[in-house]
Amino acid sequence: MRRALKWLGVAVGTLCGLILLLGVGLYFFNWDWARGFIDREGSRTSGRTFSIDGDLRVNLRHPWTPEVHAEKIRIGNPPWAKEPNLVEIGALDFKIELRQLLAGRIVLPELTLDQPKIDLEKPDKDRNNWNLSTASSGGAVVNTTVPKNRTQVPVIGQLVVRQGTLTYVDAPSRLSVTSRIDTAFGTGGDSRQQTIRLQSKGTVQDKPFTLDAEGGSLLTLRDPKTKYPLSVQLRAGPTVFSAKGTMTDPVQMAGIDMRLDVKGDSLANIFPFTAIPLPPTPAYEISGHLTKEGDVWTFADFKGAVGHSDLEGMLRYDSTHERPDIHADLTSRLLDRQDLAGFIGAGPAKEPEKGGQKPASDRVIPDVPINLERLRAADLDVRLRAKRINDPSLPLENMDTRFLLKDGDLKVDPLKFGAADGTISGTLDLDGRQDVPKVTTDLVLSRLSLKSFFTGTRFESLSAGRFGGHVQLTGQGKSLAQVLGTSNGHITISMSGGQVSALMVNAADLDVAKAAANLLGTDKPTPLRCAVGDFDVQRGLLHSQIFDVDTGLSNIYGTANIDFAGEGLDIEIEGHPKKPSPLAATAPITITGPMKNPNIGVKGGPLGARGAAAAALGILLPPLAILPFIEAGVGKDSDCAALIRQAQAHAAEQAQAPGAPPQDRTGRPVPGAQPPPAPGKPPVVNDTSRVPSTTGNPTP
Repeated sequence: MRRALKWLGVAVGTLCGLILLLGVGLYFFNWDWARGFIDREGSRTSGRTFSIDGDLRVNLRHPWTPEVHAEKIRIGNPPWAKEPNLVEIGALDFKIELRQLLAGRIVLPELTLDQPKIDLEKPDKDRNNWNLSTASSGGAVVNTTVPKNRTQVPVIGQLVVRQGTLTYVDAPSRLSVTSRIDTAFGTGGDSRQQTIRLQSKGTVQDKPFTLDAEGGSLLTLRDPKTKYPLSVQLRAGPTVFSAKGTMTDPVQMAGIDMRLDVKGDSLANIFPFTAIPLPPTPAYEISGHLTKEGDVWTFADFKGAVGHSDLEGMLRYDSTHERPDIHADLTSRLLDRQDLAGFIGAGPAKEPEKGGQKPASDRVIPDVPINLERLRAADLDVRLRAKRINDPSLPLENMDTRFLLKDGDLKVDPLKFGAADGTISGTLDLDGRQDVPKVTTDLVLSRLSLKSFFTGTRFESLSAGRFGGHVQLTGQGKSLAQVLGTSNGHITISMSGGQVSALMVNAADLDVAKAAANLLGTDKPTPLRCAVGDFDVQRGLLHSQIFDVDTGLSNIYGTANIDFAGEGLDIEIEGHPKKPSPLAATAPITITGPMKNPNIGVKGGPLGARGAAAAALGILLPPLAILPFIEAGVGKDSDCAALIRQAQAHAAEQAQAPGAPPQDRTGRPVPGAQPPPAPGKPPVVNDTSRVPSTTGNPTP
């Protein structure tokens, strides 16, 4: 709307300059040759072609208020412009007060414009076609007639505009607008009830839109004691901005006091009109109070909904900088996790389309591109707090996050979730200042409740205890999928104490007899002494260093290789029951193939060297190296930390006795395991030459 009023200001200034030239000509020159003189003088003073190609008539019944009729008026464009003329007017009728004109004021008791056409062009940041040279008298006339505030708007008693057209093309902003301008009277022809209507259609960043605006009369516009009424509606597909209220000075866009309603199918689609780089979201509808002081816009006390989430808060928009500076404080009482999908590079959840759903993607990790243009378009400082989160798949509880975007570098700090009666907290940095963005993540999982992850299942009452961990990853790419596919870092998960379902433990052991019995309803909890997962990530390949679970029933060991780029899995889990049943059938469980549809099976044959490797986990990495992460997650002096120290001591003992068979943590030999190598030659627990594939077959 601000641009629309600027264009109108330029148009009014240009027309006023034209009227002033005509008025001078009317007063001083002979009408037999005045038209030719006006054409020559207009062209000379403006530096543009100026002509009246139709009739020029003057009625001097009232000498100091002559009535003028002119047809086919045009002001030319500079040679580089696409259109031949800046201004074209089919017919111009006006009365002008010559005494006021001689005093430097423009007073028009009546002004009628038939089919006025104004074409404004800005091909680049350094050129436009409406600025006449200030060195020319014509440029000086236009510059002095452009109003600086509402009291300087020309006095027009009655304005009539018929079939007016205003076109504006701004190539740097990819903005193209064609506006239709008309005036209409209220009841009784009262000029104070007159309204000015602006109907526009165009494109911004190649997206079509329409703009409908209606303001008060020009008499109201000039009256500083009266707030100027204005209503505006902008539509761009499903996106609709509706504003209604008043301004204290519409010429300077000052004293704005309006109600603003915004709705659409995705908040991402408001970017072309606001430069606010928001992610894709579900449908939304928001209403609030819009004000403006100086160059700072404030959208305060707004409330609404985004998808299934409520949203309220305040947004401040400062346009004085090279990039808009945006501050916002947002709160949600109930936030649906699916409505946040756009913040992690995934599309928002949508209702099924009529006529059937689109084919589902075969990928799990979102591959939506990171939009660098939007990251670099504005600076942001946004705080988002959610008092409660609705997420059927994860036990998320609340959220407190701050987005700080500066010069294309987005920092999320803090990034904090209340989850499973614990916290997930840390930072994220998306550096969009380079062509290929770099993303760095550092998250700490602290005291998460295991039971919360089994809510609503038969295992809920059998699960207890808390776990924690640390995630540190850095990658580069133009989407989340590419970032993970190139990432390097470390992931640690640990748990000490608590209990789990005996059914799950027996399933890991493949103790068929016990698992079948538990399925019939005799499942019971088993103590969980320790669970540790330590994973290294290099070039998008996750590789387990330690994958160990110690329960009251079994020792469970595993190896994991995950290819984030190809979304392939190669995981083996093997359990060693502490009290095997005679009917037990123990063999490693395998999970291979694509993440979307993995293959789960049993690996046949003897355990062999793999059992020895599982028993020698303490040799692979110094366990004490991950103790800080474990203690951050589950607390100091935990049983888990003691077990890791015990594993390290046990590994050292095994290394000093190379001929002794490996033992598990109960002191029993591992079935089928081979003795560890001599000191100085630690075993390779996980073969890093094996890269998981999406077919389920490891690639040698």
